[in-house]
Parts: sequence; C-alpha cells; structure tokens
Amino acid sequence: MKLLILFPPSETRRRLFGCTAFVMLTCLAMCLSLSSCASHRCLYCRFSECPQEDAYLYSVELKSDVPDPCGGGTARSFVTPYPPAMLCAQGGTFLRIDLPCIGGGECRGTQAVTVTQEQVLRITRVSDTKTPPSPVIVDCRCVNCTSARDGLLGADKLELRAMGGYRGKQTAVFYPDAAGGRLYEPETFGFERGGTTFTVGVEAAPMWTLFRFNGTDAFHLGILTGVWPVDGSVFIPLSLHPRVTFNDRPDPYGCRCSAWYIFGDVGVTFDFTTRSPIARDRRVFAGAGVGYEFPLSRGTDFAIDIFARRVYLPLPAVECCPDIPPDQRNPVRISNVVGIRLGVTF
Repeated sequence: MKLLILFPPSETRRRLFGCTAFVMLTCLAMCLSLSSCASHRCLYCRFSECPQEDAYLYSVELKSDVPDPCGGGTARSFVTPYPPAMLCAQGGTFLRIDLPCIGGGECRGTQAVTVTQEQVLRITRVSDTKTPPSPVIVDCRCVNCTSARDGLLGADKLELRAMGGYRGKQTAVFYPDAAGGRLYEPETFGFERGGTTFTVGVEAAPMWTLFRFNGTDAFHLGILTGVWPVDGSVFIPLSLHPRVTFNDRPDPYGCRCSAWYIFGDVGVTFDFTTRSPIARDRRVFAGAGVGYEFPLSRGTDFAIDIFARRVYLPLPAVECCPDIPPDQRNPVRISNVVGIRLGVTF
C-alpha cells in the first residue's frame, strides 16, 4: 500500500501563485519607490545631484547673519529647493534649511543651516513672474528622529512576530488501521492532521548587518526559528533569513523614522512526533515578504509584514500495516501559504 503526497487542486495552485505574485510585486514596487529619493523635491531627503535653476522654490530671510556652510562667510538669506523643516527639541524650536552647495559649476553635496525660531524673519515660496511670492507657514509638528535600531542580545537586529497564514482548503488524508482506517477531514481552524485553512505560529529572527548602502539602508542576514502548531504536530522552523532594511539609520534631523523592509526564508522544519526523515520533499520551506516598521521608542519598532511561502510538512506516521515501507509511512502535505505577521523589532 502506498500513501500519496497531498497537493492542493491544480486550479487552486495556479490562482494562489498568481495572487501571491501580484501582491508581492506590488508591495515591492511601493517599498522601493517610497524608500528612494529620486526627485529633487522629495521631502526631508538628502540629494547628491545638483537641482536645476528653476528648482529653487523657497526663500528664507533671517533677522541676523549666520555662517554660510556653502559659500563661506555669513549670510542673512538663503534660497533652496527643499522645504524648510521645523524641529521641536527640548532646548527650543529650530528651523533646518537644507542647501545644495554649488561651486565652480560643480555640486558639492547638501549642507544644513539650523537656526532658532526667533531668528526667522519670513519664509516665502518663490514663484514665477505671473504670481507674487507667497508666505510659507512651517508647522512645529516634527520631532527629531531618535531611532537607533541597535539590536538586542548580541544581534544587530531582532524580530519577534506572531504569524497568521491562509493556505486554502486542504485535502483529506486516510490512515489505515486494524479496524479499517480513518479519514481525517480538513477544517477551517485547528491543528489536526486533516489540515486547516488557516494556520498560526510565533517566530523569532536574530540578524546581523553584513553591509550598508545609500547611507541609511542595510543588508542583514540571520536565522529564523519559532513554533508552528499545524497538521497534527508542533513544528520548529529553522531557516536563513536575509533582509534588506530601507532607512535603517534614519536622519536624526528628519521626520521619517519608519522603515520599509523586504525579507526571505529558506530552511527546514523539525518536530518530535512524526519521526519523518529530513528530505527535500518532506520538510523544506521557502518564501519572501515585505513589511513596514513604526518606531515605538529609541530602540524598538512595531512591525507589520505580509509573506508568501511554499511549505512541505510531514504528517504523523501510519502505525499499522508492515507492508508499508518506512520511508512512505508519513504522508506529506504541500501547501502555499500567504499571511501576515505582527510584532516588534529591536
């Protein structure tokens, strides 16, 4: 007697793969577009390219001279393509002015001038010749970003997540026994070997930074583990967990402390009940996801992400029937899971 590996119906697999691909590509495109500063008018971003002559939109006039970081000496007014940012700190209220430094026809990067609110005479938006300049009101709604993201317990970054997944209706599995056998039917929720539509679990992933790029972004590599109670067993996943974090080290004078990230997983599962061997078609899983982190404190972020995974899980072994070879005693459930994870990152 042979037991069949359990596959979802072919039409269901095609639809699930199509939906998963669309969601992942859409979220990845949003992540990359929001994390970049391709436009010279992107708010609170630093730029290396020189803006065009018609890009100077804001004029800031001061009550007294301050040092000019670009031209040397002092100045009482500045023009810039970047919106001035009001910073609210314990020592008072300050205005930050980002200036593109151009000298000898060459762009020498961006420098910042920070003055107190009392030093500002007026801020106007420079317009074309048909419309007079208009005053600009800068609200004091921006708190300095103090996110450190320095990790915990020896890791540069530590993820703690609660996970919920959807994998569609599963296929029933038949177990022979001396009395004739039992058919385990699929359920919507639960943990039995008949399979469930929804799954839950908890996951943790310590990571270490391999390199940084673009000044604020980082590539991390870590190990994901956790607990997945599903299909009649309690599985412990163990996988490589690469992750790219955008805005990992945010500008301390900027307003954007949150961070997009993308991640992947490739690994195997372990358990103490199925006694199934570790094999390519029995215990492996792989997937990818995209997420967003909001700072809760200097070293802690609240995180939400979505993922898609291909998972092979062995079911509990058939206990009867000596004619079944040992390597065929465990049916294998193959499922495509899409889900959401919520938690914190240190």
